[in-house]
Amino acid sequence: MQSPVRACSRDRAGLALILGFSLLTKLGLALLVWFRNPAAVWHPDSASYHSLAVNMLRHGVFSRSSGPPFNYEAFRTPGYPLLLAGVYSLFGVSILPVIVLQAITATGTVALAWLLGRRLFGARVGTLAAVILSVDVASVCLGQMLLSETVFTLLMLTAIWLLARGLSPLRGWSGFFLSGLVLACATYIRPVAYYLVPLGAAGVALHILLKDPEAGPGRARWRRALVRAGAFLLAPVLLVGGWQLKNLQKTGSARFSHLEGQNMYFYRAAGAISMRDRKPLFQVHREMGLETGRTDFSGWAAAHPEFAGRNDAVRGEEWLREGLSIIVRNPGWYALVHLRGTAALLLEPGTYFLAYLAGFESGERGRELLDRIDVSLASAAAVLGVVWSEHRFLFLISLWGLAFLAVLYTGVVLWLVRTPRSGWTPGVVVVVMVLGYLLLTSAGPEASSRFRVPMMPLLALLSAAGWLSPRRRFARAQPGFPGHGIDSGGSA
Repeated sequence: MQSPVRACSRDRAGLALILGFSLLTKLGLALLVWFRNPAAVWHPDSASYHSLAVNMLRHGVFSRSSGPPFNYEAFRTPGYPLLLAGVYSLFGVSILPVIVLQAITATGTVALAWLLGRRLFGARVGTLAAVILSVDVASVCLGQMLLSETVFTLLMLTAIWLLARGLSPLRGWSGFFLSGLVLACATYIRPVAYYLVPLGAAGVALHILLKDPEAGPGRARWRRALVRAGAFLLAPVLLVGGWQLKNLQKTGSARFSHLEGQNMYFYRAAGAISMRDRKPLFQVHREMGLETGRTDFSGWAAAHPEFAGRNDAVRGEEWLREGLSIIVRNPGWYALVHLRGTAALLLEPGTYFLAYLAGFESGERGRELLDRIDVSLASAAAVLGVVWSEHRFLFLISLWGLAFLAVLYTGVVLWLVRTPRSGWTPGVVVVVMVLGYLLLTSAGPEASSRFRVPMMPLLALLSAAGWLSPRRRFARAQPGFPGHGIDSGGSA
C-alpha cells in the first residue's frame, strides 16, 4: 500500500498536468482565434458589455450610449463591464488581454472543481471531474468570447465550495459570510443568481434547524441558524440591495435588472405563442416589435406610443407584467417551451462555437442551417446530408460533442442509481440544488449550450462520482454458502 504522502504527491502531479493542458489549450485557441479570426470573439451580447466598460472607464457613467446624453443602463448589471474596464485601464482597450484572463479564469475553475470533488467524493473523483471539465467544448469556447459566463462560473463554484466547507462539518459564521459575498459578486456578473441568495439562506437555516446535531435545543438552535443565515445574507443585502437602491434613484424602479422582463416577454412568452400558433420565433418577435439583429425595440416603441419618453425600466416592468400574463393564459404551451429549452440546454453539444471560432461557420450559415431543420423524421436524413456536404467540420466535431455528453450524463445517472442515502451529505445537496436552480432558470426558447457552462463543473462532479463509485451488488443468500449476501457500496 502506498503511503499517504506519495498518494498526495501523485494527485498534485496529476492536477498540474490537467491544469497545464487546460491552460495551454485555452491560450492556444485564444491566440489562434485572435490572429486568424478576431471577429469571432464578438457575440451579439458582447457589444453591450464593451460599450458599458468603455463608458465606465472614459466617462464614469453606467451607460451603453455612444455619446451624451448618457442613458442609464437598466438591463445589464455592472459586474462584467467593471471587470472589462479594469483590464482596459491596464492594457488599453483591447480584447486579447480579456481573453487571456478568461483562459486563466477557466483553468482556475478546473482547479476548484478538483478541490470540491476531493472534499465531497474523494481524490479520484476530483481528478476525473477536472479532466471532464477541461475537455468540455462549450466551456473552452465560451472563454474565447467577450461574454460573462466564464467569470460567473468561477464565482458560482467558489460560493458553492465555501458553503460546502461551512456545512460539512458545520463551522463558524465567517465561511457563510464569504460564500454570500462571492455569490453577491456572481449576481453582479449575471443576475440569474439573484433568487439563489434567499434560497441559499433558507437552506442554511433549515439545515441547522433540522440536521445539525450540535445546534442545541430550542432558542440556541434558532440563534445558531439565524446567525449563520444572516451572515450568508449580509453581503448580498448590502451589495445587491445597494445597487437596487441606486436603480430606484436613477429609474424609479428598484428591480436589480430589467433583463428579467425582456426575457420574460420576448423569449418565454414569445416562445409559448410560437408553439401555440405554430409560427417561427423570429416571426413572433417581429409581431412583438423586436427585430432579430437589433436591440433598440423601435418596433415595440412605435406600437406603444404611450411609452414614448419613458425610460428602459418602465418598459422592462411592462414587459415583465405582459410576459407573465401571456404565460398564465398559456401554461401548457409554456411548459412545452420550457421542456424544449431544457433539452436544448442539456443536449446541444456546443461544437458550433468551435466551428465558428475556427472560421468554418458564420452567423449567416448557422441561420441557413436552422432554416433547413424540421421536427419531422422525414427531414432528418436530408438535414444530415446537408450537414455532411456543407458543414463537414461541424459534423465531425459534433460527433465528439455528442459522445462527450453521452459519457457525461451516463455518469450522472450512475451516480443517482448507485449513491445510498448516506451519500447525500450537505455539500452534495448544495451541488444538486444549485444545479436544479440553474437548470430551471436557464431553460427557455433562448437556451443553448452557452447557458450550460455554469452547470458544467457540477455535472462533471456528479458524473465523475457516478463512474468511480462502487457498484452495489445484490446477491441472494444460498444454502451452504454463508459468505453470500448483500454487499452495498457508497460513493467513492
